[in-house]
Amino acid sequence: MGRLIVYYINTANEAIAHLAPATYHPAKHAFAGRAEALAWLDSEYPNLAAVALLPTPAAMFADVALGLWRYFELRWRINDGIMLTDHALTMARQLGDRKREARAQSNLAGLFRQARMFDAALAVGREAVAIYRSVGDQEGLGIALNN
Repeated sequence: MGRLIVYYINTANEAIAHLAPATYHPAKHAFAGRAEALAWLDSEYPNLAAVALLPTPAAMFADVALGLWRYFELRWRINDGIMLTDHALTMARQLGDRKREARAQSNLAGLFRQARMFDAALAVGREAVAIYRSVGDQEGLGIALNN
C-alpha cells in the first residue's frame, strides 16, 4: 500500500509540473506533454482523491490535494477542489504546519473566488496572508495577495 501511495504522489507531481508552464522542464518529467499529463490526471483522479482523503495526518497526503489546485481550475472541479483542499487544511492544522496551512488557505481563496463565494475567499485569503507574513514567506505572500 505504501509503495502504491508513493507512486501516486510522485506521478501526480510529475503530471502537475506540466500544468505550470513556468516550472516545466522536459528533461525532468515522465510525461510527453501537457495533454498526456492531463489525460493521466483525468484517468487517475479518483485514486488521487482517495489518497488525498486518507485520514492519517501526513504532509505527503495534504500535498496531493494542494498540488492539484491547477487541475481543479482547468477541469472545473471546483467543489472537489474545495473539499480536498479543506481536508488538506485540516491535516496541516493537525500537524502544526503553518506553511501548508497558509498554502491551503491561499488555494481555497482561489477556489472560492472561482465559485463566486467572495466573502469566504476574502476570509481565508486574509488568514493565508497573515500566516505567510508571520513565517516570512514572501513568495507565498505574493500568491496569497494575488488570490
